[in-house]
Parts: sequence; C-alpha cells; structure tokens
Amino acid sequence: MNNDKTRVIWLGNMKKSPTTLCANFNLNWDQGHFKILGVTFSTDLNEMIELNYNSKLREIKNLLIQWSKRNLTPFGKITVIKTLAMAKINHLLLALPTPTHHMLKDIQSLFYKFVWGGARDRVKRKILIKDYKDGGLRMVDVALFNNALKLTWIRRLLNAQDQKWAHLLRTQWPEHLNFTIFGKTFIQNNIRHLNSFWKDVFNAVMLLHVAVDRERFHNYFNEPLWYNDSIRIDNKSVFIKKMYECSIYTVNDLLDKNGKFLSIQEFETLTGIHTNCIEYNGLLMAVRQFKLKCYPNLPVPSYKLQLPLIPNIIQPIKSAKKGCRSIYQFLAKENFPC
Repeated sequence: MNNDKTRVIWLGNMKKSPTTLCANFNLNWDQGHFKILGVTFSTDLNEMIELNYNSKLREIKNLLIQWSKRNLTPFGKITVIKTLAMAKINHLLLALPTPTHHMLKDIQSLFYKFVWGGARDRVKRKILIKDYKDGGLRMVDVALFNNALKLTWIRRLLNAQDQKWAHLLRTQWPEHLNFTIFGKTFIQNNIRHLNSFWKDVFNAVMLLHVAVDRERFHNYFNEPLWYNDSIRIDNKSVFIKKMYECSIYTVNDLLDKNGKFLSIQEFETLTGIHTNCIEYNGLLMAVRQFKLKCYPNLPVPSYKLQLPLIPNIIQPIKSAKKGCRSIYQFLAKENFPC
C-alpha cells in the first residue's frame, strides 16, 4: 500500500469524525473529499454533484471560448460540442446523480450560444436535435442524453449475474425489479424509497413509457395491465393481485388465439382464476378504452402473440449491446404521449 496516495475517510454515523486509527501506518485521514479516476467523492451524495460539475462547467466554458475564435459552421461547432465538450462530463452523467435542472439548462444554453455565436437561435432547438434526414443537425440534447446514459444501467442490471452492485440493489429494493412487467404508476409509487442516483435511473425508465411507439400491433399486445397510467378504472390505475400471481401481465394474456378477448368463462377455465363479471368486464372495458385512446389507428387484432414477450420499455434498451446512441435516438424521436 502506498501511504502517500492513500486516503482514509469515515462513512455512515462516523462520517467527518476526527477519530483516527492505526497511527503507526501514518495514514492520511480526510474528513472531506477524495478523488478516484477523475471523480471527486464525498460522504454527501448531493454534495458530489456541485463538486464535480462546477469545475467541469468552467472547463467547458474555456474550451468553447477557444474554439469560438475559429470560423466554424454550425455543423462544425456541433461536432466540437459532441466530441470535446460532452466528453468532459460523460463519465459524470453516467456515474453520478443527475445535475439540477438549472445546471443542465446552463450547459445547454452554453452550447447553443456557441453554435449561434452568441446570437439568438436561428433554428428551433427541437428541430436542431433531429437527424439529418429529418432536417436537423444531430445537436445534442443534454437532458435526453443524460437519461439515455442512465438507462444503460438498466441494461447492465438485466445482464448482471454475480456483480456485487446488482446484488446490493436486488437485496435492498427487490420490489423494484418488477418494473419490467408493470406500468409507469408502479415506479411513481415506489421511487421514493431509492437513493438519488437510482431515482434518476427509474425516472428515465418512466420516459420510455411515454415514448412507446403507438403504431405497432406488437406494442399494444405487450402493454402492461397493472399500474399502467392509461388503463384506469374509477380514474385509478389497476392492480388485481390474484391475476398478477397467476402470470396475467399484459393485454396479450387476455386474448384467445384469434386475438379476441376471452369471455369470463373462458378466462376462468384457462387460468383457474375465480373472478366476477364486474371485475373482469371492468378490466376489459378499461383495456378497450385504452386502445381507442392510445392506439386509435390499429384495426381489431386477429391473432395473439406467442410467448415469451420482451416488455415494451426493454426493447429500446436491449436494442444495442453497449453504448446509448440507440436509446438516445429513441427518446429524441417524436413520441406518442398518452
């Protein structure tokens, strides 16, 4: 152990304590911060945001001032932003809680001032972030990019086997791992139990529920029945425990092989679940209203999907083995709010 490069810090109830141990080792006891791989750590998770982003924001400002002296086109300036400026905060967005809305807005404004040379925007920002084929210049949206990076942790979580961090999450918040089969309301109801970093991750997951492509048959079949903000009875999202415990998760589970809704007799015979007309027909009516509202252009289904199904919110996350480009493009496209 290199004592000169070693820092010791108290965590938990003893944080910022002046008490020291092992005096014979001449260790450097630190009550404040320490730095590893370019990230400044603190015993206060919220304090880490300011400690890391403020210095990087100053570096980005200096970088853009240097490049503003060159006669670059908007396309060239966007390239500078994406390759040099964003590179200074990518690792922070990935590993730390999301900066404040004000800080993200400051970073985004800084980028647009650089693109337009300090003048007013000449093209709407929602147009500029689009792909070339849609009339945009692929300008980066910092907030969306942050969410895309956070969502890569869901891919890591789904692929994790024996990683300790994943085991820790499964142990402390096991109920949150059911988010793949529930709707957005489930996350809203449970997110308060998470720390600030995982709150940001699951807030990003909720964005995927909004961005689901409402023009695809497959996604309609695959919509979760439970805690779905758009499938409502008495203006509340639905959860019927006995159906959930018998693996009734999606709209597809209520259909026969011809894509028709099962009658109550067929449903009870097929699943062994005892229900009643008010409960079952109320659920079917809520699903039909959901289709009319969120999938108005789809004809009546004539088939049932074969199991297993990949949940709608997992499809964009699993579309690539690494990186966040496909997730970012999915979030940046025109979504279908419902």
